[in-house]
Amino acid sequence: MRGTITTRHVLLHSFTIVRHFGPSAYWRCLRAVILRRETTFLECVATRFVN
Repeated sequence: MRGTITTRHVLLHSFTIVRHFGPSAYWRCLRAVILRRETTFLECVATRFVN
C-alpha cells in the first residue's frame, strides 16, 4: 500500500478533513498537493503532534 494523498482525495474529502482534523491539517494537505510533495495523509495531519 502506497498511502500517498492525491489531489482528488483532498478535494473530494475536504469537508471531512476539516471537520475531523481541523483547517490547519487541511491547509497542510493542500500545500503538499500544490508543491507536488509525495507524502502520506497521516504525515499531513499529525505534523503538529510530531514537532
